Amino acid sequence: MLKSVISLLMILLIGSTSFAQNTEYWDADKLQDNKECLLKVVRNRMKSTKTGTVNLKIESQTDLVVFQDAMEKWWGIRPDFFLNVYDGNTNTIYLMNKRASYKHPRTPVDSLVHELTHYVQVIDQGGGSGDGDLLEGEAVQVQSSFRETRGHLIQNDKYEGPCE
Repeated sequence: MLKSVISLLMILLIGSTSFAQNTEYWDADKLQDNKECLLKVVRNRMKSTKTGTVNLKIESQTDLVVFQDAMEKWWGIRPDFFLNVYDGNTNTIYLMNKRASYKHPRTPVDSLVHELTHYVQVIDQGGGSGDGDLLEGEAVQVQSSFRETRGHLIQNDKYEGPCE
């Protein structure tokens, strides 16, 4: 009997530990699945008819060293931790998905919209780093508008809204 109770407790403990580890991050696969849909939303908002896509590397699936190496080439500095960034050198978005990184109402979904805006600015519209403040202001505006008008469509770590 005691052996059965201990076994049951171990199963519950292991299961709850796995659950806690899984909920530490927003679901990376769902974020990957949302990328193309959200890119359509951003392109529609920015009146871009271009096609093409961007690479997406998510914090929980990307070694910090990979991010640091890329940023050292892009920025000339080596960050100590993962950040949300569009890397124009490699056409890659790096996205944090640790839950602790986001305070309500911010989410990695609207942060992905922000970085996708930078992608459209650079690739579709030919923006450059010399336009930094203007590009950042527009990206914040697109992100905020998305959060205000579509934030309620983010359910279970995924954007469930229309891709237009």
